[in-house]
Amino acid sequence: EKADPEDKYFKFDEDVRQAFLPTSSAYNPLFLEHTAPLYNAVMGVESAGPLLHSFVRFTKVRRIIEIGAGYTSLWLLQALKDNDEEQDR
Repeated sequence: EKADPEDKYFKFDEDVRQAFLPTSSAYNPLFLEHTAPLYNAVMGVESAGPLLHSFVRFTKVRRIIEIGAGYTSLWLLQALKDNDEEQDR
């Protein structure tokens, strides 16, 4: 059940969500649309892509050596791009 926006305890909920929700381009619908064809449930990488993205973003690395090119590659590339954009700010 949604809170009444007039309720004093909930009137700033939407502002807080907008301020603190992740804004990473990795969760952009267009990015997710492009990664979808590479996703294969049998491979067990459903959590690996976002995990690797978060790890690269946290450690702020600028180079990665990866063996293979598939679902996780796009997540790693997006993380590197996000890191570069952050460094340019």
